[in-house]
Amino acid sequence: ARERGRRPTPHRERLGSDMGEVAVAVDAFREQFDAGIASLTPDIATLATTWKRQQRVNELCDRLCALVPAHVWCDALLDAGERLFERGQHELARRACFARVAGANLLDDSDERWKRAKEDRARGVGPTDRRRMHVLALFGRARCDGAMDAADDPHVRHPQTLERAKRALANLREATQEAYRGDESLYWLVHNGTVHIHAACERLMRNGHSRHAIESLMFAVACLESHILLAVPRYLDWRVTLASEVCACYDDVGDCDAHARAFIAKCVEHVDDLKRLEALDPVPQTLEIQTLYERADRRFRALNARYDETSTTDASAVTAEMEATANAPGDKARFLSALLAMEPDARTVRHAPPTNPAVKAAMEATTEWLAPLVRSMTVGLEHARAVRIAADALRERRAAQAEAGVSGRETGAEPAARDDGSVANDDDEEEKPDKAPPDESPPAGEGDAPRPDPTEPPPDLEPEAKEAYEAAVAELPLSLHDALMRRAFCYQSWETFKGLHDLATLRLVEMGASLGGGDGNEKEESYDADALALAHAAAVLKAVRVLEGGEEFPEPEPEP
Repeated sequence: ARERGRRPTPHRERLGSDMGEVAVAVDAFREQFDAGIASLTPDIATLATTWKRQQRVNELCDRLCALVPAHVWCDALLDAGERLFERGQHELARRACFARVAGANLLDDSDERWKRAKEDRARGVGPTDRRRMHVLALFGRARCDGAMDAADDPHVRHPQTLERAKRALANLREATQEAYRGDESLYWLVHNGTVHIHAACERLMRNGHSRHAIESLMFAVACLESHILLAVPRYLDWRVTLASEVCACYDDVGDCDAHARAFIAKCVEHVDDLKRLEALDPVPQTLEIQTLYERADRRFRALNARYDETSTTDASAVTAEMEATANAPGDKARFLSALLAMEPDARTVRHAPPTNPAVKAAMEATTEWLAPLVRSMTVGLEHARAVRIAADALRERRAAQAEAGVSGRETGAEPAARDDGSVANDDDEEEKPDKAPPDESPPAGEGDAPRPDPTEPPPDLEPEAKEAYEAAVAELPLSLHDALMRRAFCYQSWETFKGLHDLATLRLVEMGASLGGGDGNEKEESYDADALALAHAAAVLKAVRVLEGGEEFPEPEPEP
């Protein structure tokens, strides 16, 4: 072309008119990309020996950008960036994919590339599609920055790391605002932005920088409240969760109760506005929507109670507020757990008596409320354990009898003839009642009580005890059992902690028995996440308590 005096046609323009060739180029890129990242794993992301493989992947991205139109390679690189992020290749994902798409000038409607694509009636190049790709690129770039910082300084100890974390939060807010400015159909991007913001803020809160997370969390709550497609009952749970995190930040900063009360009041006001709008709908609310509203109301009442000095400085007042708040099993435990989370030190493995009067009253109310629940669950679980032990003993006895019978037939003499000339057979033996194996223990004295039969199961529980056990299980699911046990340890309520720890041991033992036993690895795979969290917390806190010279935790006696 140069020899003939014509300007060479760029590849992207030549392939732009033939979408079949574009599709072939994208498929070839994806195939080569899959092969290129197959050996890239998180553990080698920063090794010098990985540089050549990473460079090959980067060159693949360069080649794709030279072959296909911009809106096509932007979409393909976003998918590639997510796959690199999942494999722990954060720097490569940022440099080769997300940063490239973020700098593609996607929001400029005057760009000739978008005008030409519009004239060619290309799909996926409208303003909404370009805004979607731009926001996803901004999200990806900020997430990569946060992941690299977390790997370099997981506890945010260096001032530079904190500044970069604040800058990443600002970038996430900016990206969420871009999604908010776009078409309503991009509401899911606004929601995803609040999720990314919460993840970044959680890292700051966990490492003592809660004051820098408040603004971003409040921004996330405002996004959910103001977007017409997010200010609906479906997202109430997530909105209340973010509001709870704002209150936790206020608690960490200290002396912010007035700000927390004002923030909660504003959140409740927005929910009440939503209820009034729902009431205008002639179609009655479904049971699911009513449940969402009731759950949000209960959680907001629990948050209000944390900062209401008139109702939380006395255990009886806390109990009354708890009873008024609870409408479903588990509500009481959630209410108490929310109150006990007020002091920042309670979120670490340290323990000291509560200094806040509200927390002290909440701990007393928790102890009073848990005592009958722990007793009822202990009775039910110990009864189930006794039934299981008796069943196992009976099974072992029958197995021993069967083994003895087989051994006798193999080594014994010929069957003896009866007086009538017939021969005794095995069927006659089966008609005889089971006989227990001889007891080798010394005979009991005249004053000794006879030994109980280990195969005899205990009598059934009384109906009241059974109902109390079932109600206690519903009131204290495993996740709340774990949370309250941690709080009791942190606030040195040792009697409550001991009861919850022993109850946790019983619950986990019975869960393991119901799952069929197995070795430790098999049991861990069978347990759900809540059961594993409870098991780990019980083991760690017990070890800490014993090492500090606290009360002993006797091991359970071996089963007969």
